[in-house]
Amino acid sequence: MLGIEEWLGRTEDGSTERGTISQRGSGVYTLCADCNNRAGRLYVPELVKWAGAGNSTLAQIDPSPTHFDAQLDPTYVYMKLRDLRPGRLMKQIATMLLALAPGSFPPLHPELTRYAREPEVTGLPPSYQFYLAFFLGPIARFNGGTAVWREKGGMAYTLELGFPPYAYILSVDEESPALSTGNITSFTELGLDQTAEVEMQLQLGFGHTPLPLDFRSKAALERDRAVNESDSLDLTDS
Repeated sequence: MLGIEEWLGRTEDGSTERGTISQRGSGVYTLCADCNNRAGRLYVPELVKWAGAGNSTLAQIDPSPTHFDAQLDPTYVYMKLRDLRPGRLMKQIATMLLALAPGSFPPLHPELTRYAREPEVTGLPPSYQFYLAFFLGPIARFNGGTAVWREKGGMAYTLELGFPPYAYILSVDEESPALSTGNITSFTELGLDQTAEVEMQLQLGFGHTPLPLDFRSKAALERDRAVNESDSLDLTDS
């Protein structure tokens, strides 16, 4: 694990001193025993299935997904799944993101908290939008809530967990979509035991920075850095 100071203190080639090893996660308890046990029993097995299906999809891509880290434009991957239970996946995603959020967040969002806590509850207000993207790292990324300005305009409060093979995103009160594809909010309407055939086009993203929703490839990141440095030099010269 690396804090923001260690991250910013990296060398030019991106290397850093070894972070703190935490074999039991982040070391912070954010779920009560009942919620943790409920998720482990009902929701986590479904998350494992989806992760396996995602890894299988990525393994079939030719060339290897890491090839796209050298491309400037975003890449999208088609995935088709059968006989999975998206409702259980959504319960786990909501539970994970609530666990990342600060303690002041859940009381302000009782509908979301109730959805995560009570297995029989379905549906959420439209102010909550969930997204899924493929995520290849190389770092895992979690963000318990940040106001993010979207490229197409508008700001929204965003929670994100990026851990291969997926990034799980919750956008609150968004004025424009967090991602152009991968909106899975409709899954919240499904009950725990409802199965579905799912076809999705997901963005293939990377985690080279700690910034939420920053899925740029290494090539795109280096291009943008060069542009920013050039603009900075132009301002200095003027």
